[in-house]
Amino acid sequence: VLWRQLLWGLCFFHATVLERRRYGPLGWSVPYAFSENDFRISARQLHMFVDNACRLVGEDESVVPYAALQYCIGECNYGGRVTDGHDRRTMATLVSKFMRPELHQQAFRLFEDESGAGKLPIDGNYNHYLTCINRLPLVCKAPMVGLHENAEITCALHETENLFAGLLGMSRSSGGEGRSLTIGAGGSSQAQLLEIVHDIEAKIPKDYDVDAALLKYPVLYTNSLNNFLIQEMVRFNRLLKTIRTSIQDIQKAVTGLLLMSKVLDDFSNSLLLGTIPKLWSAISYPSNKPLGGYV
Repeated sequence: VLWRQLLWGLCFFHATVLERRRYGPLGWSVPYAFSENDFRISARQLHMFVDNACRLVGEDESVVPYAALQYCIGECNYGGRVTDGHDRRTMATLVSKFMRPELHQQAFRLFEDESGAGKLPIDGNYNHYLTCINRLPLVCKAPMVGLHENAEITCALHETENLFAGLLGMSRSSGGEGRSLTIGAGGSSQAQLLEIVHDIEAKIPKDYDVDAALLKYPVLYTNSLNNFLIQEMVRFNRLLKTIRTSIQDIQKAVTGLLLMSKVLDDFSNSLLLGTIPKLWSAISYPSNKPLGGYV
């Protein structure tokens, strides 16, 4: 009974660890590649610890080495992949929730749910546990994995962005008039790309004169806005330089004077789709505008 109850808790721990990845940085700071092997080795260690303890003393929940289980599962098996300090703390908290003596109490809840599905099932045969599994909610909500309900908003936004990014990627790669730029694949996409590049090049303003701004708005202790202005001008000049350099590189790549790298290919696809290239957004101010409004 102890083994089955702890295995049930381990399964919920594994599901929680995987499900938190859907919430991006709210779930884990780094998207770790937890796998089925982590669960299998943890289940084997769990069986070994419980079997040895019950063989020496008998089936008693007080003899289960919960501290050793928490360390092996949370620090070695799953925790071996974790690199961020805050994520390690989260991992330790999660494993201590599912691997503790209170797990065997009837009032213990694996998660809060109105239907009562978070209760530990009464011991039974294989079909009984299948029935308990079928009663679990089909949709995993944020409180079930230890997150606030508002995390659902972030998750929905992230999934929507991925959906539309996938649709856009399919639109440019499917059909005979695909818009993915490859050298020698036809002139339609290249001509359209050059037209977009020339339009952007005509709209880009000149670099700001930082030296003239320093003379007119000197950095003073009594006026911090002057310092802020100079910093923003330097940042904007860096963005303009990156835009000009990338435009020149893509023109050379289209004409065959420069090798079409992965960065330039992603850059060209973003221009054809009307989205802000990652090459620009990495050093730019935050913006949700399309490419036309951004420029």
